Amino acid sequence: MRIELRDYQKEVVNAVVQSATKGQKKILFNMPTGMGKNSIIHNIALDLIEKRVIKKALIVYNTSAEALQYKAVFSDTANDILRVTIHDVINKSYVFEEIGCILFSEAYSVSNDIFQCVDKDAILIGCTSVAQVKSGIFSEVAPVYIYTLQEAAIDGVSRFSGDARLRAYEFEGVCRRLFESLALEVIAPKVEPLVDNIPYDFILKDGAHTLIVEVKLFRGKNVSLERIKTIIERIKLASKRVGGEPLLITSSVFPFDVKKMVYDQTSVTIWDLPTLLYYSNGNSQLISDIGKYTYSALDEILPEESCGWKPQKSVANTPETVIQRGVELIKRIENCSGGQKNYKEYEVICRDVVEYLFGDEFSLMSTQHQTQDKIFRMDLLCSIKGNGEFWKWLVQHYNSRFVVFESKNYRKEIDQNLIYITEKYLFDTALRNVAVIISRKGFSKTAKIVADGCLKEHKKLIMDITDNDLIEMLNMKDAGEEPSDYMLNKLENYLMSISK
Repeated sequence: MRIELRDYQKEVVNAVVQSATKGQKKILFNMPTGMGKNSIIHNIALDLIEKRVIKKALIVYNTSAEALQYKAVFSDTANDILRVTIHDVINKSYVFEEIGCILFSEAYSVSNDIFQCVDKDAILIGCTSVAQVKSGIFSEVAPVYIYTLQEAAIDGVSRFSGDARLRAYEFEGVCRRLFESLALEVIAPKVEPLVDNIPYDFILKDGAHTLIVEVKLFRGKNVSLERIKTIIERIKLASKRVGGEPLLITSSVFPFDVKKMVYDQTSVTIWDLPTLLYYSNGNSQLISDIGKYTYSALDEILPEESCGWKPQKSVANTPETVIQRGVELIKRIENCSGGQKNYKEYEVICRDVVEYLFGDEFSLMSTQHQTQDKIFRMDLLCSIKGNGEFWKWLVQHYNSRFVVFESKNYRKEIDQNLIYITEKYLFDTALRNVAVIISRKGFSKTAKIVADGCLKEHKKLIMDITDNDLIEMLNMKDAGEEPSDYMLNKLENYLMSISK
């Protein structure tokens, strides 16, 4: 079964297959974890077989659980792709006949001992997430393709990052997609460009206009002009050296007369939050993406046309195609069966649902977030802006600036042990007093009693959300209603039912 790939994943597959076709015997590609390497490896094997470079492929994992999981995921039915562990290869647990290619999911863990167990003419392909493989069979191999976290953030592939630099790259990616929606050409070098050690982010082409663009992400809504004076001088100098008009994009808000004064005095056009909203032209996906990187409530900000450079394409000519993403997410929920086997898939679905429903209300979203002492790991930790009524409740009444989301793909109701575990994630000093547990069947009676006790005795709120709740809120979101209101109603009903 062939897997549909993203553009960057197709580029990886093409680079590896081309190298193998040209006779290269050791091939390495580098990408961060979570970028779909197993789908890439699967498609590389299929391409090599279809092109008759090889007859059979062997995909090697670190654990038997991984091998079984991906055999089920990719619905292997033919005998031309085998999935085993590294120990199976070393121990010669299988007879590997006509294996023309061996693909390793973790290149850094492959020692030279593997040479004694495989055909010397086999093509060896490895994936690594580290900068350099320092030992083993891939230690001397230069990657044929490198995909960095920075590129993933800009492309919108890597999300939910608590890292400030990655969030800045993510915001830059949103700005690039906005310009692409206006039919502008974005020229973005792989390496950050420097002009006399002065950086800028990318170049825009708008007909005869060339713009040198610098993107700055600020946490606050209002930023003083004094604070960005240095940035203005740097982008102005870079634009002179490269040859183009300077454009500064920022996530903050400046008065119109300030932007006009800057343009009149320096020729630097400032696109702030109101300008970004104006040129988003009502595109709900772009507006939602922009909203993730500001503390401002977007419904309180009036879109404002640029007072400097303006794109040639009229925003009135870009109608939005309505995409009901909630319907797609509901299908994913319904198609994912309960149980341990699909726990990771369910976790990803719940994360995507939370982002779609409430992403505008969070300034940060961090997946698999680990505390400093590495004792606790949370599925999803979100920083609350506190704009919507439900989220204001959490900030004002529960002293919580963060909310924990846990997703459990249990076939039965959740028992009290999970409530005790989740309660340990909550900590008043860290402004983390609220958790939401998403599950198939909800809390058992004893789990509800324990959750009540956490609230009464320790002022820690643990909410019970089921698949039915998610589906109801997804339908609300697609219909233009506010899903946070559903959460507020659920919380109010819960609080009114609690006895002393």
